[in-house]
Amino acid sequence: TPTIKNTGTVTIDGSGTVKSTNYYAIENTSSGKVTVKSGTVTATTYGIYNTSTSTSAVTISGGTVQATSNTVKNKYAIYATKGKITVSGGTVQANNTATSVSQYTYIYGIYLSSSSASLSITGGTIKAAIELIKKSNVKKIYVSFIGEIDFLKGRDKIENDVDVDVLIHF
Repeated sequence: TPTIKNTGTVTIDGSGTVKSTNYYAIENTSSGKVTVKSGTVTATTYGIYNTSTSTSAVTISGGTVQATSNTVKNKYAIYATKGKITVSGGTVQANNTATSVSQYTYIYGIYLSSSSASLSITGGTIKAAIELIKKSNVKKIYVSFIGEIDFLKGRDKIENDVDVDVLIHF
C-alpha cells in the first residue's frame, strides 16, 4: 500500500519526508502530477511509481527521491511504465547495499519499463546526466548536441564509452 496514492496533484516542498517502509512512497496513477521541489521521498522498494496514462508526470527540481532497502532485492527511486519524468535538480538514487544480491537483483535510480515513458534530464552537466544514466545499467549511451565549442574541450570530460554526435562545431 502506498503512503500517497495520487490521482491529482502532489507537491513536496519544504523539509518534510514522505516515507514508506512497505512498498511505494508515492504511487502516481491516472493523469496525476507529482512535483518534488525539496524534502525527501523515500521507500524500501519504489520511491515514486508512475503508471497508468501517458499524461501522468513526475518533476524533480530539488530534494531527494530514493529507494533505501538493505533487504529488498529490487529497488527503484523512480519507476515509470508511462508518462513523463523530468529531472532538473535534486537527487535521485537507489542504494546498492543489498545484503543478498543475486543475478536477478535490480537497483535503479530511474527505470523506464516501456516506450510509453519518457525521461528528460536538464539543468546539470552532461557528465552528471551520463553518470545518472549509467546507474540504470544501460548497455550503450548516446548523446547529441546542437553545438559544441571545441576550444572548451568539454568532450574530454565525457568517457570514451559514450557515443557523441554534434551538429555544429564552433
